[in-house]
Amino acid sequence: MSGPGVQDALAGLSREERAALFERLRRRKEAGGAPRESIPRRPPGLDPVPASFAQERLWFLDRLRPGNAAYNIPQALRIAGELSPAVLAAILGEVARRHEALRTTFAERDGQPVEVIAPPAPPGGWALPVIDLSGLPEGGRAAELRRLAQEEIARPFDLARGPLLRTTLLRLGTAEHGLFLVMHHVISDGWSMGVLVREIMDLYAASFAGRPSPLPELQVQYPDFAAWQRGWLRGEVLDRQIAYWRQRLGGAPTSLPLPVDRPRPAVPSYRGAQLSVLLSPALARDLAQLARRQEATLYMVFLAALQALLARLTGEVDIPVGSPIANRNRAEIEPLIGFFVNTLVMRGDLAGDPAFRELLARARRTALEAYAHQDVPFEQIVEDLHPERHLAVNPLFQVMYALQNAPLDSLDLPGLSFSGLELATVTAQFDLELNVVEESGFLEGPVVITNTHSVGVARDATIA
Repeated sequence: MSGPGVQDALAGLSREERAALFERLRRRKEAGGAPRESIPRRPPGLDPVPASFAQERLWFLDRLRPGNAAYNIPQALRIAGELSPAVLAAILGEVARRHEALRTTFAERDGQPVEVIAPPAPPGGWALPVIDLSGLPEGGRAAELRRLAQEEIARPFDLARGPLLRTTLLRLGTAEHGLFLVMHHVISDGWSMGVLVREIMDLYAASFAGRPSPLPELQVQYPDFAAWQRGWLRGEVLDRQIAYWRQRLGGAPTSLPLPVDRPRPAVPSYRGAQLSVLLSPALARDLAQLARRQEATLYMVFLAALQALLARLTGEVDIPVGSPIANRNRAEIEPLIGFFVNTLVMRGDLAGDPAFRELLARARRTALEAYAHQDVPFEQIVEDLHPERHLAVNPLFQVMYALQNAPLDSLDLPGLSFSGLELATVTAQFDLELNVVEESGFLEGPVVITNTHSVGVARDATIA
């Protein structure tokens, strides 16, 4: 795939969409164009369902560090106009009916986690707490909104009792509300939060217009995927995938010696802070043009730049960086809420002090190869490689990087509108995270750092 036309098309896709496209093309070539077998519904009577590989890892981490909120996924919406809390609660109940993941808790069987799926709640059974802040002065209202948001984000979940989705509505004025949504990562991921928000908006729009639900019933559920994954990802399929990662990551450094301003704690606190840098539209255009000229993507440009910076900061030439991938390469799982996202390790090679164009070419090859081997869960790779383990250090990588160019769409109804409400990050799972957001021509890079061994980063700034 090359040429300006193709590169322009690729630049318009999110990283997850590009990864899915590359993966579909690769599998189609391997299978001679034959379609792959769909994920089936789980056999009747398979209850409880074994947890997926990714869920198993988070369940063990939760048992190791109970009360840890580092894997909470938050989203906040600002709702302007005349909102009916009762209608919104009914819509949330309908979304939970549609998605078994939102009704899932976890139990232990023979030392392993299993999914326990509760039946749908009866109509009107979804509890939506409402907190009234409308009586506070404007400044105090904004401060209380931030305080409540951080408190909600930091409140842990009980994986055995649930529910693993919490919703809170804040009344900010007669025609303004804030909606907090927090899910535990064990049943969700970033893509899932987008599914949740879009379904809330679509169902509210239909209710407002007096129409029935526009959402089709789901072909499969996340527990179906978990049961299928356990049967599919083994034997030759697993061996072929994991052989690549065994070769690619063998001998990788145990940890990246980032310059820190305090000693690394023996046990991570997961406390974090967020700093933001805004890149101007002109610079964003220049970076996109550079990507096209080198037959790469904006994601690859930032990956190469980050690895170059980390090499300068650490003096190392072997720079592994973790990167999430949606892992939604089957049509039937694209509309699901669930924990599908996988982590790929992009191992940067800066040997020989390469020029940036050469480094970008290396990053491009690394990314495309990783996309082609995205099915094997990160947990399986760690288990196979047996890297030296320390509670204070994440295995295989300590820096995470993601690029998102599909921001939350706003929805305007007659007399009502939904839009995103920004929340500052207060937890961190890694030493350093770079999340690049592409929106309205600008590139914004929220940098998340742990406050127990922070890396020095400049505060909010604009780069032209």
